[in-house]
Amino acid sequence: KQMDCIRLKDTKKKFKEYEDNSVTRSMRAKLHAYNNLLHKTNIKVTRNKKVSNYLEIKLTNFNNREYYRIFNDGSFELGGRFYGPWWVTLSKDIRQYITINNNKTVELDYSSLNIHLLYSEEGLNYYDLNDNTADPYTLKGVNKDERDINKLIITIALNITDKSKFVYAVKGGIKNDNDKNYSLGNKKLLKVPNADEIRRRIRLFEEENNPIKHHLFTGVGKRLQFKDSCIAESIIESMVNNNIPILAIHDSFIVQLRDKSNLYKSMDHIFRSFKLKSVPKIK
Repeated sequence: KQMDCIRLKDTKKKFKEYEDNSVTRSMRAKLHAYNNLLHKTNIKVTRNKKVSNYLEIKLTNFNNREYYRIFNDGSFELGGRFYGPWWVTLSKDIRQYITINNNKTVELDYSSLNIHLLYSEEGLNYYDLNDNTADPYTLKGVNKDERDINKLIITIALNITDKSKFVYAVKGGIKNDNDKNYSLGNKKLLKVPNADEIRRRIRLFEEENNPIKHHLFTGVGKRLQFKDSCIAESIIESMVNNNIPILAIHDSFIVQLRDKSNLYKSMDHIFRSFKLKSVPKIK
């Protein structure tokens, strides 16, 4: 039986039945329109040595071309991100080789989106409290080259509720990233901080982001995913209505190079339409 494109999981991560309503029907209709456009679109990845080496290690089913959304914990206000097509699970380093209708593409995303969503919940603008060039994932006293590690530490702290599993989860996350980098032929791997250093970095983040530190270790991540999935849905709908193929990877989006300006304007306009106080940069 073919699964519905709007899917709901219970607290044990098992799919569950739900009653259809106007909200689920609307989400489904938008997804059908999106998937129909993609079926008429030629989406490929240009083969080169780097891509071939990656695909040898990471099995990719190029037949997977349809999006579906998954909501969590029995609620249509938790999760809701878009999954399914083969390009969603590709590493960012490989996504740059994707072509749409044989044309080169560009990927834009919201920088530090979760942090801006949390500041918005507090009625604050991150850039009112910090320098215009500030980056919440760059911590004082920590090498700037370790931003990716800091981001992983902070993201896990927002998604987890059991503090006792925090260090273990961070180390596991870094190992997964290193495995991915190795498959891409990257010799420079992320250093795995020890437990004390991981805890020190989350304390630094708390000191530098006092207005939102109470969200750490609360499992707020799924609620933030719902917000970013709603923003993504609006961007997708806007582009589909203009017959512009767009590939969504959570809070980043790929379009043909010629559509870059349209995508940028849509991302900026739609984020502001949600009336969120803290607006992230688009890069």
